[in-house]
Order: sequence, then structure tokens, then C-alpha cells
Amino acid sequence: MEAGSDLSVRLKKALADSAFLIVLCSPDAARSYWVEQEIRLFRDLHGDERILSVIVAGHTAGPHDDCFPPALRDHGMPVAADLRTGGDGRRLTRLKLIAGMLGVGLDELVRRDAQRRHAQVLGLAGGAFALAIAMGGLAIAALLARNQAIAARDEARARRVQAEGLVEFMVGDLYRTLEPTVRLGVLGEVGDRAMAYYSAEARYGMDDDSLGRRAGVLRILGKMEDDRGHTDAALSLWRQAAAATGELLRRAPDNPQRLLEHAQSIERLGGMAEERAELPQALALMEEYARLADRLVARGGAKDAYLAEQGSAHVDLGVVLLQTQRLEEATAALRSGLAIKRAVAARDPGGRQGWYDVAQSLAWLADAERLQGQDDASLHDRGEEARLYVALLARSPDDWASFDSLLVNRIKQAQILLDEGSATRAVTLSRQAAADAERLARVDPTDTTFKADIGRVYLVLGQASLAVGQTRQARSAAERAESLGETLVRTDPTVTAWRGPLLGGARLLLVEIEARHAHGEDACRRALAPAAAESEQLDRLSAASPTLPPLALTAARGDLLRGELDAAGGRMDQANADWVMGVDRLERVGGEHGEPSDTASRRLYHLLRSRTREESGGPVAASERDAAMCSAIGSSARPTQAHPHIASRRD
Repeated sequence: MEAGSDLSVRLKKALADSAFLIVLCSPDAARSYWVEQEIRLFRDLHGDERILSVIVAGHTAGPHDDCFPPALRDHGMPVAADLRTGGDGRRLTRLKLIAGMLGVGLDELVRRDAQRRHAQVLGLAGGAFALAIAMGGLAIAALLARNQAIAARDEARARRVQAEGLVEFMVGDLYRTLEPTVRLGVLGEVGDRAMAYYSAEARYGMDDDSLGRRAGVLRILGKMEDDRGHTDAALSLWRQAAAATGELLRRAPDNPQRLLEHAQSIERLGGMAEERAELPQALALMEEYARLADRLVARGGAKDAYLAEQGSAHVDLGVVLLQTQRLEEATAALRSGLAIKRAVAARDPGGRQGWYDVAQSLAWLADAERLQGQDDASLHDRGEEARLYVALLARSPDDWASFDSLLVNRIKQAQILLDEGSATRAVTLSRQAAADAERLARVDPTDTTFKADIGRVYLVLGQASLAVGQTRQARSAAERAESLGETLVRTDPTVTAWRGPLLGGARLLLVEIEARHAHGEDACRRALAPAAAESEQLDRLSAASPTLPPLALTAARGDLLRGELDAAGGRMDQANADWVMGVDRLERVGGEHGEPSDTASRRLYHLLRSRTREESGGPVAASERDAAMCSAIGSSARPTQAHPHIASRRD
């Protein structure tokens, strides 16, 4: 612009030729004479509706309002996009401006943008996005309305309640509806929008009802993060939820809704503690969960939702009792929870969630029976569990949660058959599970639960293949299990089940496979060498969680192989110490009787004792063991003839 006291001819022509004027609002703009003149001239030429505002600096409310030029405030406070830190951000600002210029509603434009970025998402998920966008629009409208004049406060309050209701629907009812079939990435988009809304809401304070709804959203967002392997983020969200619901329950200790909300928060914390093998903390939390659920039914009556929560609490308590080897108490709690779950499901024969919960309860009861050596009862309950999943899948073939659970069910049955000596049947069943696992792997590569279950499938397939002498297939399956275990441990090294029974079990299986085919002392030592480091890792894990049966079994397997390595090197005293450690480890999970009850642990227990001085009268010299040592390594994975009192059924 040339010097002068008026707008130049060129600038006036540019304003006349422009369809819109975008004003970048800041304290500098508000003080500028030239900005003021441009706005007024453009208004005279084109009207107010073609002037769009973007806040880049300054304040917009109260006596400190300093960013809007006076010409923009002639008719009240303007509505503007916000590029300041914590504002709309670049993308939403751009979309707001485009919406204003095209005459298209912002919600519609955002929806179009979401469709473009997620063109490959399932049609059902597209509906979820559309609702998510509507939620975002309502939330923005609520927040803008809240900052309007006092006369608009009632409308802002109504908008907030409406927005919160939609948030709760999106992350509650819709999540539970879509979760069995929709990828985690899609649901994560919904969760991210909900979290952004509540982060903004927190700045203005929330009443009790809003706080309760926010806690429910936080619990489900934590579940999404946990499924994606982000356990630290999940734990943080669940702790926030528990703090909120605990405060609400303190204010209204007999309110059934507050009891339900806090019970669900405590259950999530207990589940995380169990996942991380922090068993004393997990037990305390699950006991509190059961007490809260019992109070809920006592105060609120026998409503289906309250009874379902009570059934879940008894089952979850039974699961943790199972991990701490209190088997009789665990079985009683699991049977109690199962009975409640059956009663709730029977009231809605066509419903999914009730029968899915019954199947899950049967799965845990079958595990308890197996740990007590009741293999026939365990197989019976596994059969009923499988039939329930098959029925659910017949109604909804894309119910991936039921598909995954059926996969786990089959591999659990294969493990029982393998322990009983029916290795050929175990191979057949685990191969079928492996074929299904590959299909599941393509459904959602981000789901860590799926990854862990697929890894367990290949671990059992490897064990069964080795038991029938199919070495190449056993090695391939073990390598796949190892790869999945390594991926999961990189995602979160705190999950004991991934680091111990899955990854450790796969690596020990690979050692067994190589040792079974080693010829001569040198080859035997080379094959067994990796067992030393892996056994030490498992020993550290087991020391932190000595009562976990799967971890104890895997660690004792490591003791067996480490002892074989020491024996191959002529270190017989150390070998004997390794085997004694394995015996002690299994006796700790055997409870008051010492000897473990489940078939796999009992067989390994006797094999380890046969290696020690207690049963052999002293270690056998290395020269006497060399020829048979490595060929005997796999005996812990198949029936042994050394102890005829161990019952086994062969094909």
C-alpha cells in the first residue's frame, strides 16, 4: 500500500472482486485502522454473511476481549474459528472456513472429510463415524453456547445434556453393539472424539450425573486402549474413572446407580492387576468388586443389569482365586457366578451378551476343573461352551469375539487331549484351530487379544506335532508362536502371560525340538544352550508370581532343560539343583498336597523327580546318559512309561 489516509484503488478493487473476506483476529488486528476500514468497505459491498473470522491470538471473553476489530462487533460477538493453542486446530479451522464459503453445514463437511479418509472402513463403521461427527457438532455447539450471554445459559445446558447423552451412546451402547465385528481402529476414532469432548467439558465443571457418565466413558475408552496393547494408558483412564465413581458413591452410598458405576470401575482395575500378575492387589480389588455387586442387588433389586454385574463379580473373583491356587474357593465362586449368568441369559433367549457371558463362565470353570485333575468334567464344560459360540456365530457370522473364544476353546480341548495322551486327536483339533487363527489374524491386526490367542494356538500345535514326531511342522508352529510372543512383549513387557507361558513356552519348545534330534554330546549341548538364558528369565517371572499355574509349568520346563544342559556338560550337582528347583516350583502350585493335580504338571513333576537323587539314588554319570539324553527331552510333552501309576489314554 502506498502512503495515504485511505484505502488504495487497487485494494478497493480487490475487495470488490472478492467473494469472501477472511479476518485474522488478534490484538494487532483489533488496533489496526486499515483492518477496520477493509472490513467496513467489504461489508458495504457484500454484506456481513461473507465475512469469516479466525482467531489467531488474544482473548475473546470478558473485559479482556482484545482480538476482534470493532467493525466485527457492531452486531454482537462474532462466531469465529479458533487457531489458538487448545482451539479448533488447523484441520477443523480449515473445514469451518470451507463450510462457510460453500454454504454447507459443518457437520456435513466433516462427515464428507471422514468418508474420504476412511473409504475402506466397513459400512457399519461408517454409520458410527457419522454419529461421531454429530456428537462432535453437538459438543462444539454446547461449548460455544456455554460461552454466550447469560440469556443463552438454559439452551447451553440443554445442549450439554444432549451432547453427553450422545457421547454415552457412542461409547457405551454403540461400542457394545459394534465391538464384536468392527476393527479397533474404527472404535478408536469414536473414543478419541469422546475423550476430546470430555477434556473440553472438564474446564467448566460437571454435576454428579455428568461425572458419572464421564466415568462410564473412561472405562470403555480404557478397554479400547487395553485391547490395542496400550496398558499404561488404559490403567490411567481406569484410575480416573474409579476416582470419580468413588467420590460419587461417597456422596450417595446407597444409590444403586452409583454402586453399579463404582463396581465396574473397580473391576477394571482388578482385571489390570491380574493381567500384570499383581495377584494380592488383584484379589483385594475383586473381593471389593464382589462386595459392591452384592450390595447393588440388595439395594437395587433383582434387575437383569444388577444380576449380570453380580454374576460377573463372582466369576472374576473365582478367576483370581484360581490364580492363587485356592481351587475349592475358586470353583465355588465360579459355579455361583455361572448360575447367576444362566438365570439372566434365560430371560432373553435371543440375546447375545447373556449367552456369551455364560460361555465365558463355563470356560473358567473348565480351567478350574482341569487344574484339579478333573479332565472329563473340563471337557464336558468345554463342549457346552463351544456349542454356545457356534449358536452365536450362526446368528452373526462376523461376531469376532465369539469366533476368537471358539478358537481358544478348541485349543484348550486340544491341550487336554494332548495331556491325556491322545496326541493324534490333539493335532487334528489344533490344526483346525490354526486354520481359523489365520482368518482371525486378518480381521484386526491391532488387537493384542487376538494376537495372544493365535500365539497359544501355534504353541499347542507345535507341542502336539512334536508328540507325534512331526518335527518340521512342530518347528514351524513354534517359530510362529515365538514371533507373535515377541511382538506382544515389545508392545507391553509387563504382561506376564505374554512374556512367560507364550514367548518362554515357544522358545523352550524350539529347544526341545532341536534337542530331540541331536546326536552326540557336543550336538546335545549346542541344542540345549539357549535353554539357560530363557530359564533364568522364567525364573525371575515365577519368583514374582509363584502361584500362577501356567507360569510355574513353563518355568519348570525350563528347569528340566537347564538341568539337561548342565548334565551334558558334566555339571551333575548343578543339574540336580535345577531339577530340584523345578520340583519345588510345581509343589508350590500343588497346594497342600504338594503334587500338582493337573495332568501336564503332574507328569512333568514326576519326570523332574526321576532326574534327582531322591528317586534315582544319585545322578547318572554323563557318559552313561549321553546316548539317550537328548532323545528323551520331549517326554514331558507326551505320556511317560517311567511311572505306571500315572493314568493315560492313548489313541
